[in-house]
Amino acid sequence: MRRRFTRSEAGLSLLELLAVLSIVAVLVQAAAPAFSRLLADIRISIQVNHLRQTLQLGRQLAWTTGKDLVLCRSRSGLRCEHSGGWQDGWILFRNDDRDSPPQLDPGEAVELRAAATHGINISANRTAFVLRPAAKRSTNGTFRACALGRNGTGRALIVSYTGKTREQAGKCDTRDRS
Repeated sequence: MRRRFTRSEAGLSLLELLAVLSIVAVLVQAAAPAFSRLLADIRISIQVNHLRQTLQLGRQLAWTTGKDLVLCRSRSGLRCEHSGGWQDGWILFRNDDRDSPPQLDPGEAVELRAAATHGINISANRTAFVLRPAAKRSTNGTFRACALGRNGTGRALIVSYTGKTREQAGKCDTRDRS
């Protein structure tokens, strides 16, 4: 006994399939920019949190060891760089000889190395942040993180002279490159 398929059981026609695909394409096209912004915001948050954790580690080690710790940008992880952006990476090291400007010398322990970040620009108003065991007056420092090539909202991480951090939203411009 052969069973005959009715129109509803036969599947989709080519016209129905094209209509569904065009609707899906429009929805994906509408959602793509929002998803892209979401990914950029997530990358920025990750990097700002990594900087905050590095500063908190440096602050804690300064208090427990009684030594100055320095956070500086570093591409290689072997020395401080005075040019380029913080997105190229950074190191946190114990500055036993308290040189100024701070440099990683032989025998000084590197406590943390951070690798380069892609798609994010991180700039700061200092080339290095010194975290001391005793509070010594100085001005606040600020990191600013933005997605490359994208206008919009970024994040600013403000570092007090004692090493405490707070975060606030900041505006980004596509010209931000440092």
